[in-house]
Amino acid sequence: MNLKKEIIINKTVNIKGIDVNLIAITSEEEGSVLWAIYKLPYRKHIEENVTKYLSNREEIINSVNKESSFININISEIIIQGQKILSSSSTSIPLYLWKIDNSSKLQNFIDNGLISANLHYSDLENIIITEYKLKDCDKLPKIDTTKKLDIILKLRSYSKSIIINQSIHMKFGEMEIGNKFEFYDHIQKRKYNYYINNMYHYDVWNEVNNNLEMELGQVVPKEQLEEAKEEYVAALEKICPRGMDLAMLEYESEEDFQLNVYTKEYLNERSENKAAAIALFFKAHKKIGKNGLKSRVCMIKPVDKDFYDDIDIELLTGYIKVPEEIIKV
Repeated sequence: MNLKKEIIINKTVNIKGIDVNLIAITSEEEGSVLWAIYKLPYRKHIEENVTKYLSNREEIINSVNKESSFININISEIIIQGQKILSSSSTSIPLYLWKIDNSSKLQNFIDNGLISANLHYSDLENIIITEYKLKDCDKLPKIDTTKKLDIILKLRSYSKSIIINQSIHMKFGEMEIGNKFEFYDHIQKRKYNYYINNMYHYDVWNEVNNNLEMELGQVVPKEQLEEAKEEYVAALEKICPRGMDLAMLEYESEEDFQLNVYTKEYLNERSENKAAAIALFFKAHKKIGKNGLKSRVCMIKPVDKDFYDDIDIELLTGYIKVPEEIIKV
C-alpha cells in the first residue's frame, strides 16, 4: 500500500479499561483507514492445548473464560469535527506480526512520534494494532487546524458469554405468570431478570419424521438431501435416542439474553467425546411469552415418555448483549 495522506490524531482514550491510542486516519489505495494501538493487560494465559477436563462443567467454564479474555474494541462510527464517518470493518493483529508486511508504515508512525521506537520485544505479543476501514470515505475528512480536534467514538453492541452458575429445582408443567428469577453479572455490574414459563416434553422424533425433509430442503441442495438427512438423524440419535422425548425449558428475558441450561449430572460428568451439534427445529417455540416478552426454549435432557419427576437444572452460562457505547475523546 502506498501512503498518500494522513490526519495525525495521537490521542489516548480509555475503552473498556484499556488505554487505546488513536494514531491517525490515513488515505490508502482502497480508502481511508483509522489506526489504533493498545496494549492488552497482563493476564494468565489460558492453556489452549488441554484436551481432557475433569468434568463438563470445567470445560464449559474454561471456554467462557477463554472467550472473555479477548478484548472487543469495535468502533462503528467516528465523528471528527462534526463529520460522521462509519466503520465498515476492522482487523486486529499483534504488532510483531503486523510489522512484517508494514515496515514502511510502522516507520512513518515512529517518525511522527505515534508509536514508540523503544518497544520491548517481550511486549510485542500483547500490543495490538487495529485497522478500521472507513465506509464510503475515499477522501480524508476536512480538518480545520485552527480548531480543536474534537472526536466522538461509537462502539458497536455485541453479545458475550458470561458465567451465571445458578441452580433451580424444576417441576414439569406450566408456571404462573410472573415466575421471575434474576442473576447478577459482575462484569457489567448489574442485575438481569428472566421468567421461566414451562418445563415440558417435546417429541422431537415426531417433529423430525414430519418436517425434517422440508426444513433441510430449504438450505441443502436436492442432490445432497438424502445424505444430509442421514447425517442429521445419526447426530440426533446421540442426543436423544429414538423412543424418547426431550425435556425442554421455556423462558423469557427482559433484555432478550440467552440462557444455557444443563443438568447437574451432566455438568459433573467427566468430559468425553461430544455428540455432534445440530440445529433442532423447535416447533413449540412461541414468539411472545405469557409475560409479554420474547420467548426462548432450550433443551435440558432426553427423558422417557412417561418421565415426569422433578429435575435439578443449572443455568451455568448465558449470552448477554452489551449495548453500544458513545465515548468522547
